[in-house]
Amino acid sequence: CFMRVGTDAAGHHVIYSCAGAARNKKPVDGCKHLCLELERIFDGNNAPGRVVLVVNMAGLGIADCNPMTPMMCLSIFFNHYAERFFQIVLWGMPTIFVGTYSAGIRIFNPLTQSRFIIHRTDVDRIRYAESYWSNNPEMAAWLDAARRLKGVPGEFPDLSLSRQLDDHNTRALLERCAALVAK
Repeated sequence: CFMRVGTDAAGHHVIYSCAGAARNKKPVDGCKHLCLELERIFDGNNAPGRVVLVVNMAGLGIADCNPMTPMMCLSIFFNHYAERFFQIVLWGMPTIFVGTYSAGIRIFNPLTQSRFIIHRTDVDRIRYAESYWSNNPEMAAWLDAARRLKGVPGEFPDLSLSRQLDDHNTRALLERCAALVAK
């Protein structure tokens, strides 16, 4: 799942993703969803701007670990939307992936490497949030609540927080998710 949750202090669109919260675990569908969200945000790639992608790894399970996923996502990032990504912020990276990440990141140039930020602790997350999200307290509160979730399918912050986000499409999506969970 990929959804724009607001704009940071630098004017970048912030997209939140949590594979654990997604019901559909097909890599191709996830990549299509990311592309659709980027096309929506940038009006078919006609509007200026950049994004910060916040990837919450809570609830990451075996169903989320298709080896094709990173290959497809990296292809999208670097072949189609390279100029759009300001940062990719990784929350709660499982220890088992840290070694793979550390080895894999070295294949990229220093500029690309600097775009990947790992928040291993709450202190890292809080420091980042205070620097980049203090301009948008509704988004900051939603993301703070999101970082505390377990990452199970359909799980998102309380609907009262979701209703305060400034993106109409994201609010509508979260309303639908809440209705499905309530059933």
